Amino acid sequence: MPNLVTSLLNSRVLALIAGLAAGVAVILLIRAGQMWRSRRSYGYSVYEADVHRKRLLSLGGAGVVLALVAGAVYAYWLARPAVDQQASTAVQAEETASIEGMKLVIPKLAVETSLIDAPVVAQQWDVSRLRYEVAHLEG
Repeated sequence: MPNLVTSLLNSRVLALIAGLAAGVAVILLIRAGQMWRSRRSYGYSVYEADVHRKRLLSLGGAGVVLALVAGAVYAYWLARPAVDQQASTAVQAEETASIEGMKLVIPKLAVETSLIDAPVVAQQWDVSRLRYEVAHLEG
């Protein structure tokens, strides 16, 4: 479940949700207007067309609310990097100290692994020896 929440809070996913919700909401609202104007060609009475129009309007309104919420969370997500940079700087300092000893240790993530070198071969890093280790890329 945490992976689902983390993936939903990804900025690209939030932007996609906001855009899709806004697009579907606009389509439903336009369709509600068409339903009312073209009720005779669909064979609906005034009462039937009104029921369908109200249903489409309520679904369109829910789509607008979803788009606004996803957009607000997306805006919050974009404002967050200043806080994340401070945390990543601390992690980078911790990783740099660990690399010097040829081990990578990240206590918060319970990671302790050895480092191996990945040399450049034919203008690409040779990572064929990697299984569960972390490589120090040459250059």
